Amino acid sequence: MITLNCKAILFDLDGTLIDSAHRIQRLWHDWGKRHGIAPQSILEVMHGRRADETISLVAPHLALMDEVYALETDEVSDMDGVNPYSSAKDLLSKLSAKQWAIVTSGSLRVASARIKHVRLPTPDIFITADDVKRGKPSPDGYLLAANRLNLKPADCVVVEDAPAGIQAGKAAGMKVIAVASSISREELSQADVVVQKLADIKLNVTDREINIQFK
Repeated sequence: MITLNCKAILFDLDGTLIDSAHRIQRLWHDWGKRHGIAPQSILEVMHGRRADETISLVAPHLALMDEVYALETDEVSDMDGVNPYSSAKDLLSKLSAKQWAIVTSGSLRVASARIKHVRLPTPDIFITADDVKRGKPSPDGYLLAANRLNLKPADCVVVEDAPAGIQAGKAAGMKVIAVASSISREELSQADVVVQKLADIKLNVTDREINIQFK
């Protein structure tokens, strides 16, 4: 059995704790259609990235902040198909406030709306796109989370679902667990461990340490 030990787990949000893949694909498909941009070109770069960075890559000619605001407004107004993964609440309930954080490429506005919609707890340490200058695959978000938890990066384990997020966690000096919820296991091979679903992660938790086991 594979195990990892750490003092805190840093979770990505979409595709990790929350199943929002179909909603996000529908969102970007509709946005691309409005602007005459092929959906496939967006899908190739969007996973794990901030909205502003995705727009800059596929449509640098557009008014960036206007597009981001319009996209976010669309996101928070329609949560159809956004649900927590079945084991998310149970997993988080095992951890104290000092033992976990969320590090998401979404804005605070969107991420807060999603957490509220699916009724997951809001962590004390909640890093969004608004908190860092560089999004994933930059390690900035994960390093900031470790700093706010008063932990060394090596004491943290990241849970991600996208190559950009895996690169961010590894660049931060952390072990990474990848969940193959929306991307193939082969594309997540840079992670230290790849599981098929969040429920495959089992925790034994004490005040000082988290022991992570995998099915």
